[in-house]
Amino acid sequence: MATLVYADGRRVQFSCAMDGANHHFATIVGTDSTIDTECLNHTSKQSEGHSYGYLPSQMRVRCGIANTIAFEPVASQTGSGFFFTAESFARMVRTHDDAAIAFYAQTSLESRQRGHTRGDHRKRAHG
Repeated sequence: MATLVYADGRRVQFSCAMDGANHHFATIVGTDSTIDTECLNHTSKQSEGHSYGYLPSQMRVRCGIANTIAFEPVASQTGSGFFFTAESFARMVRTHDDAAIAFYAQTSLESRQRGHTRGDHRKRAHG
């Protein structure tokens, strides 16, 4: 388990293991709500027998403080995450959405830079 503490007091905790069974879940906890999601690249509506082995993905949201309101399931589109990404990129090109292309290009460069830069993560998080 690791905890990143940002200069403004926000915290992020995460854990990772390469020797455990596939575990692709993320929990995002805010002051007023929580999101639990399974991080699958490819999803299906059927729980078994999909020709590519895709499985249903789970996501749920709690809009309220823990133990005061139940989680609500959230349905998402099913299919190949790679296809969805290619479809989105094609739409940006087709509609000449230069602002979106520039945004994602910059985000990609910043992610790469953070991944290859050593130093205090709090400084990187706040520019």
